[in-house]
Amino acid sequence: MLLSSIFTHYVGHYRFSLILFLKILLMPLIKIYFNLHVNGKRNIPEGPVIFAPNHQSFLDSLLLIAALPNKILKNSYFLSRELGLIKISRGDSLARLMNTIIVNIDINLKESIEKMAAVIQHKGNLVIFPEGTRTINGDLGEFKKTFAILSKELNCPVVPITINGAYKSFRRGKLFPKATSIKIYILEPIYPSNLTVDDIVTKTKNSIEQQLL
Repeated sequence: MLLSSIFTHYVGHYRFSLILFLKILLMPLIKIYFNLHVNGKRNIPEGPVIFAPNHQSFLDSLLLIAALPNKILKNSYFLSRELGLIKISRGDSLARLMNTIIVNIDINLKESIEKMAAVIQHKGNLVIFPEGTRTINGDLGEFKKTFAILSKELNCPVVPITINGAYKSFRRGKLFPKATSIKIYILEPIYPSNLTVDDIVTKTKNSIEQQLL
């Protein structure tokens, strides 16, 4: 399937998006409850980018929705694994309304990569957690290479993002987040020119790691 057809089928079918509406609802609560501070919005370059945040908790996607500027957010797409009740045939419609792309890299790598590539080629932004899953102990986990491969193949910059405080608020095993100050740092972009895939992975991880210190 051509990438333009993939984008239309999985992403671009609806012009209306609920994500900005969700931000309006969430922003006051997040600002007050988590004392959210966001730094580095000026580091977001023009054109499609791959946002690469560390993954501390179930809060992370909501925190990023609150943190990203509206102009950037409305054209940014989050990844979600196909799980149980969320099936491709049934869940895609709701997912698209929420700027979410349902993927399952373990089962269908080719289709998942095509969906992500289609977003970039249609000037959209992707939010990819390189660790692939939430941290178990608060430490930064190993980074998978998918985001770096997309960056290199599509010549798309990576913007590392540090989420700090979400693990303390809502670590694994907790039923409800506690009020804790959370800081988000949008770091300087990493351009893939003259870099290998491994270089992109290393530079992204180092950038996030240094900010977490």
